Amino acid sequence: MENLNAPQNSSIDQPGSGKDGTPFSQTMVQLTKQAYIQLKWDSRYWRRQHDRALAREAALKQENESLQAQIRDLKQRLYGKRSEKTVTQSEGLPNAGKSSRPRGQKANRQGHGRTVRPHLPVIEEWQALPSNQQLCPQCAKPYACTSKTEDSEIIEIDVAAHVRRIKRRCYRKGCGCPDVPFLITAPPAPRLIPKSLLGVSVWVEVLLQKYQYAIPTNRLCTDLKTLGAPISQGTITGGLQKLAPLFEPLSAALMERHLTERLFHGDETRWKVFQEVEGKIGYRWYLWLTRSASVVYFWMAPGRGADEIKTHMSKLNRDALIIFVCDRYKAYQCWAKDFPLLLLAYCWAHVRRDFLEGAKAWPVLASWMHTWVEAIGTLYHLNAERMAVWDQELPLAEQSEAFQARHQLLADELTAMATRRDGALADPALHSAQKKVLGSLNNHWVSLNKRHQSSIGF
Repeated sequence: MENLNAPQNSSIDQPGSGKDGTPFSQTMVQLTKQAYIQLKWDSRYWRRQHDRALAREAALKQENESLQAQIRDLKQRLYGKRSEKTVTQSEGLPNAGKSSRPRGQKANRQGHGRTVRPHLPVIEEWQALPSNQQLCPQCAKPYACTSKTEDSEIIEIDVAAHVRRIKRRCYRKGCGCPDVPFLITAPPAPRLIPKSLLGVSVWVEVLLQKYQYAIPTNRLCTDLKTLGAPISQGTITGGLQKLAPLFEPLSAALMERHLTERLFHGDETRWKVFQEVEGKIGYRWYLWLTRSASVVYFWMAPGRGADEIKTHMSKLNRDALIIFVCDRYKAYQCWAKDFPLLLLAYCWAHVRRDFLEGAKAWPVLASWMHTWVEAIGTLYHLNAERMAVWDQELPLAEQSEAFQARHQLLADELTAMATRRDGALADPALHSAQKKVLGSLNNHWVSLNKRHQSSIGF
């Protein structure tokens, strides 16, 4: 047996060598060196296991927070608000209180009154009393009719289908001249589709309902049936295919005008096309959009790659500076690499959305996220004041003093935001969600900053 209280065999320095007054400090324990070594090994083994457990717990907590944030984000996408215009600072905060004031017009506040509609035609309608009510109830003598009337108005919509029966007059020859027709007839009424029973007004209604108001064809057929003009879906589909060539000259003219302008907005979205096309797998297509000052141009494409926008804008003037407002999609960046005078200006609404989604996914960071949303709102406000005195006929350098002063305020605010961003990114305690949104802001800062430099608004 070996005395472990000897200095050369002491396993651990005790808190007190019998001087701390505790009962255990007065008790001597002896054990073999083999047992001592085993205890040391065991203590180190379990200490390592404990450290691993702590690290695993921390990793699981972080993973759980990330998954919970993803669940909150997906719930927001599925059940949350679609509009970002009415987002308040309390949105995304836990247990955010709601206003107790009922919706609608406030009491004792002046309203806007009834809407005036002077463009509507007026059809006068006379209302008279029945003859037995025009008599005096006592002597039965009749009341005398006066020129005075009590007027009121009611708005009505009368929509009904009708049939135009075209009767073409025939004319018989009244002379004896040879080689002329004996009978001539008035020309037929023009039809949009030859030999079709459907008039121009029907196709105007179909085009408006389907393409301006996005009414599905089957619902449109139901609506026409309610109006007394049942039309099959096949008739509408076939008619639209015959009408398509009529729009090709208009489309070409719009595209030609479109490509002469210098400021564009662009975007794309998924679109289902349930038609089998040779070489195309599946029904997923993409609806692309480019908008200039005078033209909004839509086109369908089977893909979403950079080749689509390159082909569409291939005839754009390459000798002039072109400003293209878009999101941060890589296809636009790929297109800009081959276009030296193309200036991509990213939309601040997408940056704002990053912070809003971060606030909803991470409620603990909602207050921090909304401070950046408010900062972006300040940029919008300063830009609106700047654009209020913008003269489209003058270049940026020749704008008025009022514009230059407001332009400088916006530039100073952007500089302050960049400084604040860099300072936040340097914080080692920054949360991963904060690093993500600030990193994206930093990576796209150059193109975001170009929006105010070119005076195209936010």
